[in-house]
Amino acid sequence: MQSSRPGVYLPALLAVALLVALRPAAAQAQERDHHDDPTARAAWFLRGRRSPDPRPAAAHLRQAFVARRQVRLAPRPAAGATPDLAGFNPTGSGTWKELGPRPQATSGSLLGGLPSEDDGDISGRVSAVAIAPSDSSGNTVYIGGAFGGLWKSTNAMSSSPVFTPLTDNQPTLAVGAIGLDPSDSKTIFIGTGEPNSAGDSYYGDGILESTDGGTTWTDVTTAGSRTLLGLGFSRIIFDVASPSIVLAAASNHTCCDSGESAGSAGIYRSTDHGATWSVVFSVPAPTDGSVTDLVYDAGSKTYYAAVSQAGIYKSTDQGQTWAAVGSPFAAGIAASDVVGTTVEFYRGSLAVRGSVVYALIADSTGRPATPTACTSANSPNCDTGLVQSSDGGSTWTAVPMPDVSAAAGQFSNLYCEPGSCQGFYDQDLAAPAGGTGLIAGGLDLWSTTTIPAMTSNGVSTAWTDLTNSYGTQVNEVHSDQHAIAVLNATTWVVGNDGGAWATTAAGASWQNLNATVGNIQFHSVAPDQQATGVWIGGSQDNGTQKLTGPGMTWTRYEEGDGGFTATNPSNAQQYFSEFYGISVVRSDDAGSDPNNGPMPVVNSSVITDSIFDFYVPYLLMPKPKNGLLLLGTCRVWAGPDGNTSAPVFGASGWFPYSNDLTTGNSACTTPWDYITGLAASASNPDVAWAVTEDAQVQMTTNLTSATPSAPARWTDVAAAPLPNAQSFIPLSSVAINPIDPNIVYVSAQGFGGGHVFKTTNAGQSWTDISGNLPDAPANWVLIDPLGPNNDIYVATDVGVFVATDGGIAGEQWEQVGGGLPDAAVLQLALSPAAWSGSRELAAATHGRGMWEIAPVPTPDFTLAANPATQEVVTGTAATFAVTATGENGEAGPITYACTAPASGCSVAPKSAAAGSPVTVTLATTAVAAGANTITLSGTNEAGVTHTISATVTGTGGFSLAITPAQPTVVAGSPATLTVTAQAGTGFSGSVALACTAPSTGCTVSPSSVAVGATATVTVAAAQLKDGANTVTLTGTSGAITATQTVTVTVQDFALAAGTSTASISPGQSATYTLTLSASNGFSGSVALACSGAPTDATCAIAPTPVTPTASGASATVTVTTTAASEIAPGNWPFDGGGLWFYLLLLLAAGLTGSCLLAWQQNHRTWVPRLLGGAVLSCLLLAVACGGGGGSAPPLPAPPSHPGIAAGSYTLTVTGTSGTASHSQALTLTVQ
Repeated sequence: MQSSRPGVYLPALLAVALLVALRPAAAQAQERDHHDDPTARAAWFLRGRRSPDPRPAAAHLRQAFVARRQVRLAPRPAAGATPDLAGFNPTGSGTWKELGPRPQATSGSLLGGLPSEDDGDISGRVSAVAIAPSDSSGNTVYIGGAFGGLWKSTNAMSSSPVFTPLTDNQPTLAVGAIGLDPSDSKTIFIGTGEPNSAGDSYYGDGILESTDGGTTWTDVTTAGSRTLLGLGFSRIIFDVASPSIVLAAASNHTCCDSGESAGSAGIYRSTDHGATWSVVFSVPAPTDGSVTDLVYDAGSKTYYAAVSQAGIYKSTDQGQTWAAVGSPFAAGIAASDVVGTTVEFYRGSLAVRGSVVYALIADSTGRPATPTACTSANSPNCDTGLVQSSDGGSTWTAVPMPDVSAAAGQFSNLYCEPGSCQGFYDQDLAAPAGGTGLIAGGLDLWSTTTIPAMTSNGVSTAWTDLTNSYGTQVNEVHSDQHAIAVLNATTWVVGNDGGAWATTAAGASWQNLNATVGNIQFHSVAPDQQATGVWIGGSQDNGTQKLTGPGMTWTRYEEGDGGFTATNPSNAQQYFSEFYGISVVRSDDAGSDPNNGPMPVVNSSVITDSIFDFYVPYLLMPKPKNGLLLLGTCRVWAGPDGNTSAPVFGASGWFPYSNDLTTGNSACTTPWDYITGLAASASNPDVAWAVTEDAQVQMTTNLTSATPSAPARWTDVAAAPLPNAQSFIPLSSVAINPIDPNIVYVSAQGFGGGHVFKTTNAGQSWTDISGNLPDAPANWVLIDPLGPNNDIYVATDVGVFVATDGGIAGEQWEQVGGGLPDAAVLQLALSPAAWSGSRELAAATHGRGMWEIAPVPTPDFTLAANPATQEVVTGTAATFAVTATGENGEAGPITYACTAPASGCSVAPKSAAAGSPVTVTLATTAVAAGANTITLSGTNEAGVTHTISATVTGTGGFSLAITPAQPTVVAGSPATLTVTAQAGTGFSGSVALACTAPSTGCTVSPSSVAVGATATVTVAAAQLKDGANTVTLTGTSGAITATQTVTVTVQDFALAAGTSTASISPGQSATYTLTLSASNGFSGSVALACSGAPTDATCAIAPTPVTPTASGASATVTVTTTAASEIAPGNWPFDGGGLWFYLLLLLAAGLTGSCLLAWQQNHRTWVPRLLGGAVLSCLLLAVACGGGGGSAPPLPAPPSHPGIAAGSYTLTVTGTSGTASHSQALTLTVQ
């Protein structure tokens, strides 16, 4: 059972919720399946999903889905894929796996000693059903989950119906109404947002429309200038005469709005097959009501609508205009009347047949609407909560309701069970075509074959209980009816809190439709501490259930509303679960026998606080306090795990470990102030934390010192304060670092503020690490103790996110995996270390069941021993190497320890990074005759431990020891080893040595040694291949032989060109990129040289030398060519023309100047110099001018240079490092 005051009448909701919060704990009834409180549930779900501003919460949620598109996936997808608003299924980041339930099996489980309910296979709450009008067999059926999306079957009436989901990746999975076009079987409309006044009715996101049978969808979020966000839809109808006309009835904002602006409740109409919409009827002011139902009378072509707080309206013009009909109440009471605080016409369901209209009406208390109760004095002019009209609604007459006392149930009328009435939640009505009776849904489903005559008390035994969910269990149909779809007088489909059922026999027998439907609304998840693959979870109105696998079938072992779950690490048979309020119970057989019933752990008879959360947080203390439970009301309580015969108060049982931790008073009487999350330190049993609904963060460091008379001391550390936190938004969970209790994380719900906060100093200061996390309610924070920085997972209303760096300001969160439906995730859990196989992360979704995925890879390693087996002489020491190979980014040190034998085994060094070997030595005293097993453990910084074993066999005589133990050589070099003959006790003599592998190319010198002496072993380079090479030596002394092996690792490098060919024109340059990769630990530098360059080309390499790496180091080869030209290199660059003239003229002038200078210096010699210069100048000028007349003959033309010739050339690049050498051929084509 799941419901609450609707958003339709929020003031009434808050008032009633306040009374419930203050109710005496003793007033809580222990009912059978309906072990819940709908109004308190409303407060629980509503509290963290309110809007902080005038926009509807649905608008904030949609914005969060848009923001999710920018959050990358973890690990990073190879192609950088990102999701979009319509969901995602990326590659490279893992995919979530559905765990079910599909279905959840029920079998005679007990609750408080009351009769059990056996519903067969069940699923989650179904809020809408529809039978395709185009399928006369009734096999094509659609069912809508409250938050599980739309599901379709094409064989619903068969013995094994199969349903498939159609909307997993849509922005909302909340289904309120399903509309099917009678003229087109592929056209489907979904009115999103559940209108059932359920406390966890989720946001509506408008109308989803598909014209291809549900393969693709269009989301319509506006109607003209009005938004449809935040509404719920109760009915969608395609006009029979004109299917392009569609009407949609909208209820007021569902779930989470408290007066903010949102889409207006009313009736919306489309005349273009859903392309555009307009409002044609608004709920009359000043009511804050909803259109709770809409029907069409084909005979009179009239639509009828039920309007909360206003009555019944009708339209005779295809929905264009609407008018109120007469009041359905007797004694002249108006449909809008409010008597005291009771709204008389609060919810109405309608049915029509043969122009007769029927209305089922509940008031705001959840009871049948009877402002004038029926007595023998006033009947039939009284009210029963069911009426009919045959004159179009002008007048109404009462119809008697089912006489529930005639059934074997425990309820007082159609809607009420002990302690709870919910006609605002459990209600629907149908008048099957071709029949003469009615079907009425409340807690059970009732039918009558004819309209019963009015009775004096307003009830009739003419009705038959078709489901008996409170009685004999004959029909195995779940309680809490929400939807009825009829094909004809005998074929119907119904939807309720347990799923969907079909009948072809007017309810005389039922077909269970739930085997393949996965829409359970989980609240929690916990793993079995020992059994691999076993999960348990608490769910809305479907109890606590267990998956044992394989497959997706879960078994319910507790009924009612299932809250938090836990399993005992110290006792694998103990499963803990709870109902609403203070009601923790335990199964002592791991939930295997539901008929055993729960054992009470604590309830309201022990803890009498009146202020607590709907689902009270509790936990089992980790070591060394296994078995101690902590529980939070407005304060923290502690008690045993229930091993006593009954829960008790005091020193031997439960007592308060704190005073009031909220902002309320010490008496714990302030409404809404209660603890919402608890955590206890795994490394310090004195440290515990609590967070509250009113945003308080409290911690203690002396938990185990608490006594009944002296609670532990707690400190409010939210006063630091939490940065960017909203005071009215509740904190949802708290998690403590498993190694350092000073590091703590807190999650917050709501919109508009921070969602994850971190402290590293026990709350003295806080950092908002929300970063790029979408602005949506954060419901749970989980620490992976094996993560390198204790990876932080957060469950939100828009998916699961992870931070792998421990969380910092401006954190860049990543999405976890693909394929998770867009349902809110309320809790996360990791599989325990005791499980075999891979680790798993489970997500409890509120509408699409349970899902799991491998967590983000955490650093890990493997161990290898070399040699894994060896023989040594008894009484001599043995050594071997152990190396860890890192995985998933393992970068920290591995700490080693000998676990066997207990003494005589040592490791050096005791800690080393992955890839660095350590030496294990077995002392002489530890080598006994025969096989000796040595076991070594390695542990990384995250606490992951692996072990490895090696065998040392002790023999008589002597043994051989080879050094080095892990030799390495560079390719092309021989290996040189030293072998020592070690004598066992009493052995003397010489030992002949020989190589047995390889059989050739291996020599020992000398070939015979005395014990204690050494010889040199040389293995030729030709016998050593790249990588590991086994060398085996044999020693012989008479009849005694001993062998020893060693692995010689040849280190090398590879030389490769990215592209080994290039084509250029003369004068251009060609470049080639080389990659030098190291193998087997090669660490030398490589000199590079180029040969084979053609004439008129040069070849250069940069850089050189290069040190190869495992991932590859680069070098660039550049080949430069010379183009053809007319001037040969080195020739004088001019011809016999004008340039000659000017140069010779310049020379003549120079000679003349020299003569004049000589005259100044020596008058005696100037005359002969002048005459000589003049003659020479004349000769030069004659040459320059070409002789005595005309031009001078031209000088010979200079020779031309052809440049590099066209063709294909092969160049060779050679890399050399010691004896290792490799070449790469390069091809150059000159065009």
